Amino acid sequence: MPPPQYSHLVPIGCDFNAFGLSDEPNDNCYYSFDRQHVSLLSDLIGKRVLLYSPDSDSEVTYCEAVVEGYRQGWRGEPERSFWFCGFRARPVEGA
Repeated sequence: MPPPQYSHLVPIGCDFNAFGLSDEPNDNCYYSFDRQHVSLLSDLIGKRVLLYSPDSDSEVTYCEAVVEGYRQGWRGEPERSFWFCGFRARPVEGA
């Protein structure tokens, strides 16, 4: 889970390997989103979201980004203010 100050952002699954696909100079945007989240993207254009990618069963990467319309789809432009790579929080048994 991301830090509490980012909990208001909508989480969107993202493939961080699919970036810079526009051939525009200095393109650092992400273009591949989790299929279950694509239906949300039209309503989120211009808004900040939390892009995430599970790196393994125990690790995850997050970044804050702004959703932009791009051609017939969307892209996420990352904000450099928040990046997190690390272990996923696990529920405490018996809590």
